Amino acid sequence: GRLDGVNVLLRPVSAESLDNLVATSTAPFVMRETTRAAQALNSPAPGGFVIASDEGSDLVDQPYPQVSLYDYPAQEQWSEFQRLAQMLMQTPFSAEGIVTTLFTDANGTRHIGLHRMPDSAGLWRYIGTSLLLIAMLACIVWNGYQAVRRYQRSRTRLAEIQAYYENCLNPKLISSSESLIG
Repeated sequence: GRLDGVNVLLRPVSAESLDNLVATSTAPFVMRETTRAAQALNSPAPGGFVIASDEGSDLVDQPYPQVSLYDYPAQEQWSEFQRLAQMLMQTPFSAEGIVTTLFTDANGTRHIGLHRMPDSAGLWRYIGTSLLLIAMLACIVWNGYQAVRRYQRSRTRLAEIQAYYENCLNPKLISSSESLIG
């Protein structure tokens, strides 16, 4: 039957068992709906924007929760999820940098990848890396030149050594027209 508008009095043991029955029967539903809501909040809206750092850094200063959402009991998950969602939706952020990727996915969501603007230390690091790269390229070119030169010398050296030994074993007599005496 139905008990609409009727107050029911139960013994403490019966009330506790009824409470446990309600908690265990609603827990899978609450957990499933919390997971769906978290996925919906995490997935970008069609036609919206997703701004992400290509370095993997966060664009907001928001501390991570002490306890994972799914570590809470099922009845507390929904209220904790709402608290986290409200906190994230009201978190201000600013994003500046160099746009490195820009594309639109199948849902029409625009994905923007940002690389942060370097500070003075980062700028010096980029300059140092560039100079090191230029020095390495110069070394590669110089060593390549030296290797080709060494290879060519090796080929002519063998021919010169053979000519020297030929000359030592079979000396050429100088003709009178080539004589320096005169």
